[in-house]
Amino acid sequence: MNPQEIETMRNQNPFKSLNDIVYDILLQEILSFHICPGSRLTESTIAQELAVSRSPVKSALEKLAENNFIEKNKGYHVASFTRKEYDDAMDISYLIEPYAAGQAVSNLTEERLNILYALASEEKSVAKKAKLSGVSHAYYSDIMRLEYAFHSKIIEYSNNLLLQQIYEALKYKLFRYRSYLLYDPPHDFYDIIGNEHMIVCNNLKIGDKIIAEAVMRRHIAISQSKFQRVFKIENLF
Repeated sequence: MNPQEIETMRNQNPFKSLNDIVYDILLQEILSFHICPGSRLTESTIAQELAVSRSPVKSALEKLAENNFIEKNKGYHVASFTRKEYDDAMDISYLIEPYAAGQAVSNLTEERLNILYALASEEKSVAKKAKLSGVSHAYYSDIMRLEYAFHSKIIEYSNNLLLQQIYEALKYKLFRYRSYLLYDPPHDFYDIIGNEHMIVCNNLKIGDKIIAEAVMRRHIAISQSKFQRVFKIENLF
């Protein structure tokens, strides 16, 4: 990490706050395994390396902890990374997300569908920028935010409060693992994620519960397949 990374990200997005820039830099370091699971993170060291005050570093660390990328226990440490935890998270995802999509079909209004399309369209635009930019890490947090927002909306539109509570407990662990695909992404990855949520929207619009469940199951399977392929190659599992 160095101050030049801050300038690079500011040039990419002049409106991004320093807190968010520091968050993105630390996230990139974690996703790229430059900071390994179990490593200790200290405000003073990071602030010194990036030539910033401790305030934006503290904000970034708190956000990383909230999103389960790091753990707070007598200081901050990068969270563990295990195959068992990933498999458990995906098992639950397969159970609840297709079901939620099927239930959402019955509760979809034109307004709700438009919200989903807007999120999908924005993610497609961001994915295109990431692909063309040559510095895709500058778009990590935007893509993750849109991924999370889209999936969370479908859970919300199931109108099942208990399901929402279960997902709330799972969501950050699930997206933590999915987000590792943003580092050194597979071939055509940004093309795929740019289109996937549009495909989900188009099928939800049909209004068939079985189709909605099937397309969400397919969507999750694509993400899982990409993840397993990348991490088999990297020999991390």
